[in-house]
Amino acid sequence: MLNFKSVTTRSLNRMQRSPGHSIWQRNDYEHIMRSEVSLGRIRQYIYDNPLVWQQDQLHPSNPSQR
Repeated sequence: MLNFKSVTTRSLNRMQRSPGHSIWQRNDYEHIMRSEVSLGRIRQYIYDNPLVWQQDQLHPSNPSQR
């Protein structure tokens, strides 16, 4: 995946004449789905994520974010 990111970043920066510009979000989570089980887990995570956002440690109303 890192090679893909490097190649696409360099290509896009050349096209846009913006050398050194970052286009990828830092610390993003990547996962290659290799099975129906893996796909099902990710679908469930996407479905559940908004439901648990209020309790997330990164939620702006969390006391640790103040």
